[in-house]
Amino acid sequence: MDNSNHGLSVVFPNDILKNKKIEFVTLSPIDGRIAVSALSGKTKSKYILRLYQLTRREDGKLFPTHEIGAFSFYTRKQLNDFVDKLPKMSAIEILMVLNPFSSI
Repeated sequence: MDNSNHGLSVVFPNDILKNKKIEFVTLSPIDGRIAVSALSGKTKSKYILRLYQLTRREDGKLFPTHEIGAFSFYTRKQLNDFVDKLPKMSAIEILMVLNPFSSI
């Protein structure tokens, strides 16, 4: 499926988009050939947010290369709050969220 977001042309395979909503697509501020997209979905009891790395091909379209992280939330509001915060998070904050400390 071909989706445009803020003038970007993103091509997602249908199996990735199945039962998911595109929350955002953002280009890297360092390299315009790389982007990140967040797709949300719902299981029976949780909301899931999956982040995908995208790369730009010669035709200018962005394609997903791999999933770079997934997060689960109990409510849609929690997911929305996280999506709002995510673009403002530092790399260290994101690493801490991806690899949470578990107490012994």
